[in-house]
Amino acid sequence: FVDRSCDSSTFFVQQARWLGIALESDGPLPGGGYSSPHLNQIWMAADATNSSVMALFARPNPFVQEYEGTDSAFQSILLPRSNAECVAKRVSQEERCSADPAARVGSPEGSCDSEHAALMRLIASSLYETTQEETEAERSPAYDVVKNLNVPTIEMEDIFGRWIAGTVDKREFDSRMAVCTWVADNIDDLRALLPNTYPRQLKEESFYDQPLLYVSLAAGGVAILLLVACAALTYKWRAKKVMVYAQPTFLFMIIAGLLLVAAASVLYAVPPSAGMCAARQWLVTMGYSLELVPLLVKISAINKLFQQSKKMRRVKISQNVLYTRVGCILLAVCVYLSVWTAVDPPARQSEKALADETASDGAIYVVETEYFCASSSKYWSLVAQFYLLALLLSASVLAT
Repeated sequence: FVDRSCDSSTFFVQQARWLGIALESDGPLPGGGYSSPHLNQIWMAADATNSSVMALFARPNPFVQEYEGTDSAFQSILLPRSNAECVAKRVSQEERCSADPAARVGSPEGSCDSEHAALMRLIASSLYETTQEETEAERSPAYDVVKNLNVPTIEMEDIFGRWIAGTVDKREFDSRMAVCTWVADNIDDLRALLPNTYPRQLKEESFYDQPLLYVSLAAGGVAILLLVACAALTYKWRAKKVMVYAQPTFLFMIIAGLLLVAAASVLYAVPPSAGMCAARQWLVTMGYSLELVPLLVKISAINKLFQQSKKMRRVKISQNVLYTRVGCILLAVCVYLSVWTAVDPPARQSEKALADETASDGAIYVVETEYFCASSSKYWSLVAQFYLLALLLSASVLAT
């Protein structure tokens, strides 16, 4: 008898002792066993010399199938059927490899046949995690298919048979060809493993083709023209008393800020790109800064003037100081936007969602619902939004 090494799942010593089988394995490995290559070589030698041999092989096994239909075909030997009590009484690996013969043979209750072992599949936990990280519309069905896939022993033997029948390259091409032809022959059964919302069909829908966005685009263009005219008239009448009191420099800053915000509204009405995403953020943030920061600085100075006048105190306000304050705030904003653009610039992103409609063949559409601009980290945008919110709240408070 040709047995496996004692560190594999073999119970031949226990079975032979208590079932009265007068056979013994005398191999070089612990417990008198042989390695798998040696088992194959012994069987090939027995086939070549037309000798009798008994050995322990598992199924499905391409080596076993290679001899199907020949004089040296494997013949299974049935032992008493296994049950839970018998499995519990089998010798452990430590006992199988023990030097004590009494430990190796165990008890008669564990001398039944080996139980049927279903083919197992190993699925890395990372496959489930990465699958669930995707949105439902972009999620691959691979995990569900692998989880539900079950290839019975008979089908595995069919694949091995195709492999053995190959004549091109046993190690590479034939094995792949065997799997591919088996898949092609069983494609209907494999399709049944797909979740209900597969297969899917991509359908492009442009959010930027809506009439409202064209109206917004036109409104932005009109606003730009009006602001340019406003700037021209301010420059023309800059020497007028009302303009002198309003300080034309601050007026030009406010108009410039409004012009940038209007330009940003035009960019928001067209499909985004990498450069356009960064331009949007610059125009909005700098636009509101130029619009509100000079206004806040000026209103703050006026409030200070009124407060000191109530106390009958003289106040001297320097325009250079006001310009310096505005410049420092704008410089800080420019530095932040520059770092943002250099480190984690906003880029064009897209979201997909399952549509309610289905194709004529029953496939579910995956609709591109929205294109937007976003950075890898959301905190860049949050800081900018909080800054703009603080400007608006401050302007509202000072205005009252």
